[in-house]
Amino acid sequence: MVSRTLLSWTAAVLAILPISTAQECSGWARINRTEDVAHRLGDCTTYDGTIEISDRYQGALSFPNLKNLTGSIVARYNLTNPDRQSYNVTSLEAPNLVFVREHIRLESFTQLTKLSFPKLEIVGGEIGIIDGGDEATVELPALTHAGAIWMGHDGDIASINLDSLRTVDGTMNLWPCSSCRQPGEPISLPSLISAGRIDLSGAMSNISMPNLKWVGRLVIIQGSYAESLGVMNTPGLVISLFQIEPGYEFVFPKLASVERQLYVNADLTSVEFPALTHTNASIYIAPSFDRDLDLDLPLVSAKNIQLTRNIKSLKLDSLKSFTNLTIHSRVNFPCSEFNKTLIENTHYPDKTNSTFLCTSVPDSSGLSTGAKIAIGVAVPVGVILLAVVGFFLWKRNQVAKRRSTGVVLNQREVGGSSVSMVGEGYEGGRAGTPPPAYEGPRPGEARS
Repeated sequence: MVSRTLLSWTAAVLAILPISTAQECSGWARINRTEDVAHRLGDCTTYDGTIEISDRYQGALSFPNLKNLTGSIVARYNLTNPDRQSYNVTSLEAPNLVFVREHIRLESFTQLTKLSFPKLEIVGGEIGIIDGGDEATVELPALTHAGAIWMGHDGDIASINLDSLRTVDGTMNLWPCSSCRQPGEPISLPSLISAGRIDLSGAMSNISMPNLKWVGRLVIIQGSYAESLGVMNTPGLVISLFQIEPGYEFVFPKLASVERQLYVNADLTSVEFPALTHTNASIYIAPSFDRDLDLDLPLVSAKNIQLTRNIKSLKLDSLKSFTNLTIHSRVNFPCSEFNKTLIENTHYPDKTNSTFLCTSVPDSSGLSTGAKIAIGVAVPVGVILLAVVGFFLWKRNQVAKRRSTGVVLNQREVGGSSVSMVGEGYEGGRAGTPPPAYEGPRPGEARS
């Protein structure tokens, strides 16, 4: 009897032992200290929940065993010091992480110098590294797909490795540094094929996307940074760079489809889209003020095209149809000749839905910079002198008119104040001729 009872208890203990000792791999895991990683995640390779990094955490942070995450990695609002709104994580690593179903959202990680997920392949939501630390490196070499990507803004991200990235459903915004005075590291996306929207801004030395084929079919990623701001919801390719390697050439050799918007505003010597022949996107190209641009576009059909600043020449030899074409050039652009060629190729005057406008404002004076400066100084001075002379002539003319009509303006001091009197023949403060006596009817008399 004793042996049977012992065996029964032993079996019961063995049955519940795995449950009592197994690591709980689900829920909301808040990481305040290094010990919390082992306590909440432990040996979990798959975690069914969200990992929150607290603003109380200090130093390097690693998730060594994690492979799959069904929730997100997030950093919430700074609860300890709301005015600071920054975190003290210096590095974040997950050496075995492969899959994240939702987001990786790291905001105000101003102390971050390294983010490394070397095996991460898929992120269903957004990868957001917003206002990261200066000189931070982002290593995501195996990433092939993301719902959205937002990296940069005020932090100076030193390098971004997205060498395997092929598709982005929503917005991909790369803004390495908004306050840098010099161009930063180049942005290279050698495997990228498609994205809902691409927005490249800030300072970078150059851009390379040799396999990009189409931009459009934008998917709004719920909970993403772009969605929360209510911006970046328009498909298209937007390049707006205020610091870039001088005279850089933009080449997108395989880009064949762009929806809604194609915007290029940067210091460049050439921009090429050799595969882009048909598009419904509004095209806007504005090169630098300091460098002329010779532009050759293989478009066959387009809607709205606007070219501005230093557009020196334009070839649209294949264009057959368009809605609006506007050229505002600051250099000597041959509007008349281009108009003739455009008529020959498209016959646009016969199409009531097509309009063409071209203006050219060249600086054709041929003067040197010193001469232009001298003219710029001399002209205003001459205008001022003419105004002074004109004022004195007008004043003298007014005095002459008063003298000719016998009207004299006199002033004398009365009780310490200046009193002006106007009259005919006024001498010594007394009128020479008094006013005539009143000859009208007296009070009570009828008017005749």
